[in-house]
Amino acid sequence: MKSVTSDTLRWPDGRPRAARRKSASFDTGFAAARDGLLNEVRLLGGRNVVLSTNVRTRLDGLPYANQPRPEDPGVAVYFRHRDRDVCFACDCWNRVEDNLQAIRKTVEALRGIARWGSGAMVEQAFAGFAALPPPADPKPPARGK
Repeated sequence: MKSVTSDTLRWPDGRPRAARRKSASFDTGFAAARDGLLNEVRLLGGRNVVLSTNVRTRLDGLPYANQPRPEDPGVAVYFRHRDRDVCFACDCWNRVEDNLQAIRKTVEALRGIARWGSGAMVEQAFAGFAALPPPADPKPPARGK
């Protein structure tokens, strides 16, 4: 997870991209979705959070709220949960804020499962969200060739 940055979208390896995107019925602005997601991850016990999008980032690494919409609205959220690196990713909606909100609601639902006494189910779910190490960068071409 060390090579994941927030300045460009780093889609998780092995996860398919949406074939088509659609409009969401969420009525949440960008800043509220971003901050709400960060809070849900914090409440879940996540740490070292990286929001990976194609939205320009502030000095603290978080995406700016008031930016033009990128061509690719996908969002990948990487964080450490207990002893594993995990990633939640969504790109099925037309807007970055809607994909942020969808992930927020997913994390909120997992927190509910944990609160309702089914913690083993949460651990099983997290096994499916394991963040695989990024692929090795290809070797740069030799000079003069």
